[in-house]
Amino acid sequence: MRRKLQTLVLLLLPLLTGGCLTQKLWTESALDEWNEPATPANLRVFDAGVRKDFLVVYDERSGRHSTLRTRAYFLNQNLDRLREKHAPRFASPGLTNNFAALPLLHQFVIGGSNAPARPFVVSTTNTTSFAIYFPDGAEEYQLPVYADNVGGYERAALTPLAVTADVTMDASIVGGVAAYFWLYTGAPGLVR
Repeated sequence: MRRKLQTLVLLLLPLLTGGCLTQKLWTESALDEWNEPATPANLRVFDAGVRKDFLVVYDERSGRHSTLRTRAYFLNQNLDRLREKHAPRFASPGLTNNFAALPLLHQFVIGGSNAPARPFVVSTTNTTSFAIYFPDGAEEYQLPVYADNVGGYERAALTPLAVTADVTMDASIVGGVAAYFWLYTGAPGLVR
């Protein structure tokens, strides 16, 4: 019984180790680069009035290209995408000409007398979040941080190589186990 259990464990070993390289390629890959707010982000928020939305404009840094780019997106329209760490559906920064800018404070003390009429925006320097203060309270939001997904093409191109390496590794393990048992049983069929 013990020998059957050992045999079963040794035969299942390749299945337990299989796909390591392919899995690593798709889950732990450093092929993606992240786009995130620049430091400082140069945040501006505009009341999009009739849309019942806000146009958020900020400077973004691309990890892949090491460049800065001015980005704009409608806040409410993209809330779900932002929560899921996806890129928002970007709009033209030129739309700022169509909307009124909300006052932007870099520090706000609740109950202070320097507060402008609501809504207004509070953003702390060097952070990726901001708050919009409405007449009935405040909501905090995060500026977009998302993978550029360019690495998906590289992963797709490298997948056949990773699968080949995994299969080769598994075949080597199975071959080694088979050779062990063949030698253990006295190498039957070997011409002496």
